[in-house]
Amino acid sequence: MRRRKVEVVWITNQSARRASLRKRRVGLLKKVEEFTTLCGIKACLVMYSPGEQEPMAWPSPDEVKELIRKFHFIPELERLKKNDYHGDVHGGTTFQGAQSP
Repeated sequence: MRRRKVEVVWITNQSARRASLRKRRVGLLKKVEEFTTLCGIKACLVMYSPGEQEPMAWPSPDEVKELIRKFHFIPELERLKKNDYHGDVHGGTTFQGAQSP
């Protein structure tokens, strides 16, 4: 049985929107966890949602802070090489290592 394609539009009904957020958040967390396990990488997820005091951080707020701190200590040129964008969907710009003058 095939899944039907979900149209990606704003959910106007507030209770349906909250229910969708709950379900999709669980799915997203599962995917990030699987990705880190299968590929042996470090990853984190920070999600802000309306009506909540604190953002949700996975795997934990302390681990998220540590991973972001490590990322910021990588020299900018090295970060650009690691990102190595081959085309931005919104603007058509391309980054390959350092930016040209």
